[in-house]
Amino acid sequence: MTISDNRNKFFAVHAHFYQPPRENPWTGEIDRQSSAWPYHNWNERIARECYIPNAYSRINDSMGRALELINNYEYFNFNFGPTLFSWLERKYPSYYARVIAAGKKSRETCGHSNAIAQVYNHLIMPLASFNDRLTQVIWGIRDYEFRFGFRPEAMWLAETAVDDDTLRLLIDHGMRYAILSPYQAQSVRPLGSEKWTDTTYGISDNTEPYIWFDRAPDVPASLNNNFAEPRPFEALAKKDGTALKNRSLAIFFYNGPLSKALAFEGALKESGALAERINACYDGGSRHDQLVSVAVDGETFGHHHKFGDMTLAHCFRHELKKHHIQAVNFSTYLDTHPPKKEALIKKGPDGEGTAWSCAHGVRRWKGGCECGKEDNASLNWRLPLRAALNALRDTAAEIYLAESAGLLKDPWRARNAYINLLLEPGSGPRKTFFAEQAARPLTEEEKKKILLLLEMEKNTLFMFTSCGWFFSDISRIETLQNLKYAAKAIETLELLGFKDAQRRFLSLLEMAQSNVKDFENGARLYARFAGGSAPGPEKTAALRLLELFLRPGYSRKTSLSFTHETYGSAVFGELRCRWGRVSSYSDVTDKKTGLAFIFLRHNGEFPVFFFPEALSPGDSLEPLFKSGDLAAAERAITEKYAAARVGFEDLTHDEKSAFLELIVAEIKEKHSPHLLKVLEDLLYIFEKNPGTPLTVFETLKRSLNTYAYEALGVLFEEVLRDITGTAVKRLYSLSKRLSAIKTDFEFSPAPSLSAACSISALEKALKDPSSKNLEELLLLLKTARFLRAGELLFHLQNGLSGIFIEAKTDSRWAPLASQLKELYENSELVIERFNFRLEELQASGERKVDSR
Repeated sequence: MTISDNRNKFFAVHAHFYQPPRENPWTGEIDRQSSAWPYHNWNERIARECYIPNAYSRINDSMGRALELINNYEYFNFNFGPTLFSWLERKYPSYYARVIAAGKKSRETCGHSNAIAQVYNHLIMPLASFNDRLTQVIWGIRDYEFRFGFRPEAMWLAETAVDDDTLRLLIDHGMRYAILSPYQAQSVRPLGSEKWTDTTYGISDNTEPYIWFDRAPDVPASLNNNFAEPRPFEALAKKDGTALKNRSLAIFFYNGPLSKALAFEGALKESGALAERINACYDGGSRHDQLVSVAVDGETFGHHHKFGDMTLAHCFRHELKKHHIQAVNFSTYLDTHPPKKEALIKKGPDGEGTAWSCAHGVRRWKGGCECGKEDNASLNWRLPLRAALNALRDTAAEIYLAESAGLLKDPWRARNAYINLLLEPGSGPRKTFFAEQAARPLTEEEKKKILLLLEMEKNTLFMFTSCGWFFSDISRIETLQNLKYAAKAIETLELLGFKDAQRRFLSLLEMAQSNVKDFENGARLYARFAGGSAPGPEKTAALRLLELFLRPGYSRKTSLSFTHETYGSAVFGELRCRWGRVSSYSDVTDKKTGLAFIFLRHNGEFPVFFFPEALSPGDSLEPLFKSGDLAAAERAITEKYAAARVGFEDLTHDEKSAFLELIVAEIKEKHSPHLLKVLEDLLYIFEKNPGTPLTVFETLKRSLNTYAYEALGVLFEEVLRDITGTAVKRLYSLSKRLSAIKTDFEFSPAPSLSAACSISALEKALKDPSSKNLEELLLLLKTARFLRAGELLFHLQNGLSGIFIEAKTDSRWAPLASQLKELYENSELVIERFNFRLEELQASGERKVDSR
């Protein structure tokens, strides 16, 4: 995205990619969200609809083959919310790497990265305390540095919510520019002029950047609190309000109507029309360079508007050039187009700034306006919610300062540095952290206490995530998620001995009336969905042990690592028993929890767990179970031990869902031999009667499809557990036979399973380009085509495009030319001149064989 001297029309798209943190604060995992079906949660759904497609956006030919796979992140000016980015890194590391690569590549190409930072967890900056604002900026910058390897040049402000003090913080931390709505400018004037032009109703010329000077007005009283550090800019304050030397930043006010058209008016339906719409925004009579810029939620491109990523990719690659428009990022444009005009931003009706999604300053996030109102809903709950969380924040801050006194040199600096432990948990980073932040050598218990306090402070930040106020009722999942973070902070306060920490919080929250009669108010919602949602160590251990026992070999990454030791096991009739010890460890808080356990399961009934206070490896438990009766065994355990019991009936709705998934998976796996035998018999009937009209076999066809659907699900699970085994061959064979009998059978495994299977096979082939690994990849690819499994094919195509590009230049692939050719022919991809390269590779491989 370098600037060409012979063009004067430039176009920048800022895509703000963000989701609120959704993790359960007790487990670090996202609970199942049924509204996101067929995906496990909304992050997974939106990733598949938006974040991943934009990394491999298709430009197809008339036959549906992909001619180009475009990385839109190489064209966007973009930011990713740090908490979302962290999730993407854990869930889809290969797609995360492609986003990172785009940010780095743009910097190498034009000197400035397309990627910018974001305030850490998307809280409304003007409504936050000074310390919270400071932490948001520092954490956002450090997160960016950790991921990209260099400092950001700008920072996205949540909801573009801004006031003068927020811009000052950006200047303090070296940010070069900000992106704001054209309706956030108060007035503008040419540099050197004394005459201001009022822009209350929107800035008239947003085809150039503006400059904002720090004039250091009086600090709003609402920001003066007992916890604020002295502001570095206060010492520079000038009574006359003149601009301060070297304290300025550029502001890009995006094109409002065009941004609205992209987000809400269907402008992403066709790339040619989009390019014409963009071109119409330029002044044809101007002799000066012009920048047309838009800023929208990144989810616009694919999630809000299906195939919006493809429209934009085609526009970037082919349509803009027809109008001599060049895509550019803001920093690159700023290099050759410094601001010629100054801008002042609006104070807002309450002197607390403005935002792009509220016409009343920032009242949408504190009460006092009807932005986001649906039907006849009352929005009066927003004010007491803000007041309750502010009260909890201040209580937690007081206790944090008091409890860390004498342990930390500077508690606020330590909190700002805590981001390093969030990014890299572990003993090494913790050692560095305490060496830098501790006031004296600390005991292990004191270190654990500090980590607990810092996690509490993190949760008090997360409970202010802006989405909690955005919609029309306090009972929505976004607000409940904020309340869960509040509950986790309160749990820490109570653990430290402050039992009344939530009293004021709950009294204020009770005033937040829900529009849903059954929920009543915020306090009732908190008790039902947040305060009572802590699973406790026994429940957490029970679910993990169930996973280990019912799905051996299956593993997943979580924030807690688990180990278990079995002391003994026994079977009495239909009663199966196992006992031992399970331990969990958090790398973040350095906390280890150990529990003794007894596992009971009678026939196919739901398992039951007991967690006795004391259980030794030498304990003989067989006498407790010898009756073979579950109820008798339970009585015997409770008579001998003081033990917490966890059964299915003790679980929450989300926990029951997770529990049942494991039980169903076990049932399918247990009966898979029978399942496959019935399917084999049904296939035999169809294969021995080719050409018979399917109407004759309509009933059998329904049975075949039912059994095939379940059998394929089991086989895909086997492939995921062991891509090197025979499962992929069995899967391929079955899919080929189903395709051959022409019953129009289609099957696509669950979205997460499709992604995991394909990514596993692709990563294996990339790491070790061997004939065996390519053969397995080819079988999986053919399976996707036989089953018309779109999800599976999508991920395989994405990865194969990278393999084919690498094979053009990497000699490692030469001996595999014939297999690459077969992969290419089955991929439905069209890579320019790749067939010629395959012929060269094949010839090279043959020459190597001859030389031997």
